[in-house]
Amino acid sequence: MSQLLVYTLLALALVLPLPGALLLRLFRARLPEKHWIGAAVALFGTAIVSVLLLSQSNVISLHLGSLTLLLPATGNVSVEPDEPSIFAPDEPDEESETLPVLEPMPIITSTAPLSPTAPLSPTAPLSPTAPLSPTAPLSPDQP
Repeated sequence: MSQLLVYTLLALALVLPLPGALLLRLFRARLPEKHWIGAAVALFGTAIVSVLLLSQSNVISLHLGSLTLLLPATGNVSVEPDEPSIFAPDEPDEESETLPVLEPMPIITSTAPLSPTAPLSPTAPLSPTAPLSPTAPLSPDQP
């Protein structure tokens, strides 16, 4: 797939939906409902089709000026890896150390009923505070 086509599809997939949605929002009152729905379907349908085309294409790298972006391989890989995977061992070693089987610990239960450790006491009663009194109004010559 050519670089120009890849860039066009990327722009349609990533850039087109935002300004398109803003324009649809601005022209909502001026367009009849049938045309507005048709424009929304065309706009987002174009973005979805471009995403699907990009997902099915085999783009190896993108060139932006002097920068080259290498993309991960998306096709079938027929080359076997040289080294075995470190995450999945092939077969267990006979000499490997086995872990001992642990016995379950006994569960300790109490037969005595539970009771609070200290009795609750009421808090001190609230005392009324001094009544609020209005303050004198400020005169214009006071700072």
